[in-house]
Amino acid sequence: MPGRLDAWRLHGSSAWRHWALGTTPLTKQQHQWRQGTLGDDRRRRLEGLGVQFSGREAAWEARFQQLLQFKQEFGHADVPAHWPPNQGLANWAMTQRQRWLGGLGTPPTPLQQSRLLGCGFRVQPLHDKWAQRYVQLCQLRQQRGGDLLSAPLPAQGGLAAWLSFQQWQWRAGRLSPERVARLEGLGVSRPAPTRRLRWQQQVEAVDALVGAVGFPAAHALLVLAPANAAADMAAHAMHSSSGSSGGTSSGSRGLADGSSAAAPEGPQQRAAGGSMTAEEAAAVVRSTLQTPGECTGTTLLGVSRPGPLLLRARGAPAAIMALFDAAFNETVMALAQENMDASIPPTLVSDINNIFTLQSGYMVFFMQAGFAMLCAGSVRAKNAKNIILLNILDACFGCCAWYLTGWAFAYGDPVANADCDAANFTTIKELSVCKYGDFGGSQAFIGNRNFAMSNLDRGTYWLWFFQFTFAATGATIISGAVAERCKFEAYMLYELAIVLFVYPCVAHWVWSPFGWLSPWRNATTAVNQSYVLFAGSGVYDFAGDAAVHMVGGIASLGAAWVLGPRIGRFDAAGQPVDMPGHNASLTLLGVFLLWFGWYGFNPGSNLMITAPGTELVSKVVAAVAVNTTVGAASGCIATLFIAMAYQYFTLGVVVWDLIIAGNGALAGLVAITGPCAFVQTWAAFIIGAIGGFVYFVASKVNLSLLKIDDPLDAIAVHAGCGIWGLIAAGAFAAPGMVSDVYGAMPCGDLAGEGCDPQRPYGFIMGGNASVLAANCTCILVVGAWTLALMTPFFMLLKKVGLFRVSPEVEAQGLDVSHHGGSAYPHETKGANGGAKGELGFGITPEMVDRKIEEALEKMRKQMGTAAV
Repeated sequence: MPGRLDAWRLHGSSAWRHWALGTTPLTKQQHQWRQGTLGDDRRRRLEGLGVQFSGREAAWEARFQQLLQFKQEFGHADVPAHWPPNQGLANWAMTQRQRWLGGLGTPPTPLQQSRLLGCGFRVQPLHDKWAQRYVQLCQLRQQRGGDLLSAPLPAQGGLAAWLSFQQWQWRAGRLSPERVARLEGLGVSRPAPTRRLRWQQQVEAVDALVGAVGFPAAHALLVLAPANAAADMAAHAMHSSSGSSGGTSSGSRGLADGSSAAAPEGPQQRAAGGSMTAEEAAAVVRSTLQTPGECTGTTLLGVSRPGPLLLRARGAPAAIMALFDAAFNETVMALAQENMDASIPPTLVSDINNIFTLQSGYMVFFMQAGFAMLCAGSVRAKNAKNIILLNILDACFGCCAWYLTGWAFAYGDPVANADCDAANFTTIKELSVCKYGDFGGSQAFIGNRNFAMSNLDRGTYWLWFFQFTFAATGATIISGAVAERCKFEAYMLYELAIVLFVYPCVAHWVWSPFGWLSPWRNATTAVNQSYVLFAGSGVYDFAGDAAVHMVGGIASLGAAWVLGPRIGRFDAAGQPVDMPGHNASLTLLGVFLLWFGWYGFNPGSNLMITAPGTELVSKVVAAVAVNTTVGAASGCIATLFIAMAYQYFTLGVVVWDLIIAGNGALAGLVAITGPCAFVQTWAAFIIGAIGGFVYFVASKVNLSLLKIDDPLDAIAVHAGCGIWGLIAAGAFAAPGMVSDVYGAMPCGDLAGEGCDPQRPYGFIMGGNASVLAANCTCILVVGAWTLALMTPFFMLLKKVGLFRVSPEVEAQGLDVSHHGGSAYPHETKGANGGAKGELGFGITPEMVDRKIEEALEKMRKQMGTAAV
């Protein structure tokens, strides 16, 4: 066959001239070929000579072949505007649309248009947002090797929620055929019918029933007829007949015109074209009305209410309408919650809970400001700087200690392996080893991982911070008990000892899922012990009566006893002498700041505020906040009236003591801290009031009987009321509220047979004494643990001369001696350099009088002995 150049030469020199000028008849033939106007015979003859499309047509053909491959893979030919696997094809498809619509160059040739339409190419592109989601699905399908649904869709970015919504529209018949084809091309199937569809079918049965027998007979059938027909089968039969020309449609039109339906001959008259009797239709409707859970529909999701509206239009009796409304309203909320839970990514719930816990931690940390104001107002002016410095360093040294060993000893536990399924194991030991590894029995006593935050997942930092604020709070308590006479070096050492070791161990016992006293234990974390829950319940200490307040209060008791009272606190006869703080306003400001911080301390201990599908979590948090408020209020009022009565019966005067009232509020807060999540509000009132009484009695015993000088009454408030709070939890814990917090009772085996899900609760609420026994054991153990460790520690400090300042420094004041001057430099100086109203070295006239009285008393005793 002659070549193309030889064929052109046959036409002579004119053909060559036309070719050179670009006007050759061959070009015209190619143009006709491209336009689709060239006959098939001529096209075949040109092909035989080797004539082809120009380069542009060849490129178009190559892209068209790629389009056919796209359609074969995805079931349609609509390439999105952004298609990373082949962006060139996406740009080409967009260009074809623009050419076709007249927005770019010449439109495609008729032949090209015919071929594009033949493969299902759409001129109008998909909706941009829908197309973007579709592209994400296609990309995910390619990443998964062509099987989109081989694994759950990622919740991040809302892709899973978007696909769920598309399936819901598909199931409801609202998704366009084009979009259905695209989803089917990706392997997405249509969901099974839901209860909402059955609701719509049953509404049609209502229409047929009323149209067939009228309202009197329909009402009688709905109320009296036995619902013995299978509701789903009858509804399906009714739905199948609704398209026929008969009953329902004509009846609806007649009633809409104002005419009434003719009375039936009997209850067996056929409704809606004869496929269902009136009695069968009544069975369907009655089943629907008596089981509201089967009625699914919501206007929030675009589902109409044709049934109730239709009945109202026909004058349905109020009883029927009330049943319909109740069923509909109940299912509106159920379906809305169901769709809302499906659309909320799990990470969002986790983020909300973490933010809640962090915010609570900020509030607990702000309690340091409350402690600073409370302590500053409760000491004399010459020691205000010292006590405030101790409070700020509580946070600093506490942070360092918590970073080094505090977190590791308290919560350094094995991390659970989420891939371990209990169904794959035959023993608890095997499941425990799979989930946590082969940990030792010491895990029940102390944590042993993540020292200095090593290998600590950043996803746990929110909990690290929150628990740090608790540790710092527990150590701050001691500073008030040793105020005005403790050396700064001793403070640093005991602060580190508390947060490094003493507090973390108690926190591990009570709150860690591995702790031997913890109610959070289960069979897998307690595999190395002979029991799961201590005393059958574990210690009920929700927010820290044992770990925080008892540790701080008992350590304060040991410190104040070893340190001794302030100079002049007791007279020669051993009677206490009042040493009031210098600023009651600061003291009460500290009380209010602490009260505010307690709303982070107690509610924040829940560590979460929401969970998908339930309001239980937020209800627990709200109950804790209410109980905290009630406990503080009742404690304040009770203490105020108890102190007033005591003053009246001992001195004969009525005194409303401001400082006592403030400490009473703190006593009520401490008392309610442990049981706040599982007691009723009336019980919180009693617990707070008794807490105020316990504080008042403990304060008097401390000062008058034990001769322990505690400037802030920290021992009475924190140790005394902390003990009472643990006892109160064993008495008033309510059964339902305990289960809301701790969940069902853990079983000791995999089968869980014969296991009572009800957790033990308070003996006053009808339970046994197991909670009281566990909490009393905790009181003894924590008290012994803290005293056994801290009392020798304080004695050692005293022995080496690091615990107490000299009498001269104490008399002068720690601010002047160690902190560069008074906290109130504007005060007028006395003649001897002391503050106004003081003699040299800060000794007041009252102190001189007491010293004179002590000398005279000593002289009388000596003279009496000599006379004998």
